[in-house]
Amino acid sequence: MTLFSPAPLVLPPATVVIGIDPGIAVFGVALVRLHGRSVDVISARAIRTNPACLLRDRIQLIKSELVAFIGASQPDLVCIEDQTPGQRGAQRQGHRNASAENVRRVIGLCEGLFVCPILEPTPAQVNRLIGLGRSRVKLSSEAARKRRKAAVRAWVSRVLGFEATSKDAADAVAVAVMGERIWRSTRAKCARGETRSTERIGGVS
Repeated sequence: MTLFSPAPLVLPPATVVIGIDPGIAVFGVALVRLHGRSVDVISARAIRTNPACLLRDRIQLIKSELVAFIGASQPDLVCIEDQTPGQRGAQRQGHRNASAENVRRVIGLCEGLFVCPILEPTPAQVNRLIGLGRSRVKLSSEAARKRRKAAVRAWVSRVLGFEATSKDAADAVAVAVMGERIWRSTRAKCARGETRSTERIGGVS
């Protein structure tokens, strides 16, 4: 997970977080307010693009829809799920990774929209949040990806009491919650002097 911090690393007691499950075909986004263990999902949706359209038009659509979704919310933190596969994952996914650079372009677009800190929680970290832990299921397979997204959606419904309109929107909610927990944990360690600015802690640098 990568940390971008163009703003001071300070969060208020109640934190407004944007969660993002990035993609070209479907782009999940959520607006969540967290205060301690209390989680209020303000809104969540999936932005869909037409594969018949030019890439630049699809990215522009995502940008305009994202700007409209954010509105005047002024988030304290943005969490974008890390889409970078490992070496083995890249070999298994084959043609799916042909669009990886396009997804990175979308993530770069997102980063340019915010002046607050940005985190990139990994799928493995989100799995731990919802109780999947170190699943032995190979998440590179299409069936496994669908099962994971269904598990995330069920967790959002059962634990947070929010009925997401799509699996991608639910993913964005879980990414927001996990990212905020990582952020608070890291800040607490920094306050206790347990970390240095150049030290990686739980994927935060």
